[in-house]
Amino acid sequence: MIRIPTSSRLRRVTTALLVLWLASAGVPRLHAQQVETFVSTDSLRVGDPFRVTLIVTGSPDFPELALPETSYSGRILETGRQRFKRSTYRDSVVLNLQYFAVNDTILPGVPVRLYGGARDTTIRSSRIPLFFKTVLPDTAQAA
Repeated sequence: MIRIPTSSRLRRVTTALLVLWLASAGVPRLHAQQVETFVSTDSLRVGDPFRVTLIVTGSPDFPELALPETSYSGRILETGRQRFKRSTYRDSVVLNLQYFAVNDTILPGVPVRLYGGARDTTIRSSRIPLFFKTVLPDTAQAA
């Protein structure tokens, strides 16, 4: 048997759903800190340059940030960086890197320290997979 809701019951269900939707949409966004990570390419040959961009969003609780020197080891070389202050709580850095690995690798997340007053916190960027692109023809790889 199919039960058809009465108009009063349908109104209550609709009202409840509307209240839940408005409550979730009307909640002010919490002041979450985050790091967005972008890479110019994910497939590289030995010696290829590439860029990693980190966009850091702070909050009123943590208005200042400290970006460390990159901790990438010998297979990835940092050749330069540019920092951009976009707004009070938003900052970004573009890392110019060069790839010297001969296999697939994963760049570790970069720790970013946010602080304000007597408080501080550390967040990390995403890990970045990089894929090795060989310059050898297929026949040379099989040998």
